[in-house]
Amino acid sequence: MAHLHNISKKAKPSWLSGIGNKVKSFAEIAGSAKGLWDVGRGIYQGISTYGPIVAQGIRSIAPAVAAVGAVL
Repeated sequence: MAHLHNISKKAKPSWLSGIGNKVKSFAEIAGSAKGLWDVGRGIYQGISTYGPIVAQGIRSIAPAVAAVGAVL
């Protein structure tokens, strides 16, 4: 009865599955791009929030560091 199961192993996928695969690939790329965007936005927001605080700390430490360097 094996001759009744003549399923082609090289059957071409339907055009709908081809479109589905393209949509799936696009969704994966879009998800990766959104993830990168979110990471970049988080870094930018962190720098814009803490940057002035760090800069002020460096400005207040700079004279002390210069004085120590002059002594050495």
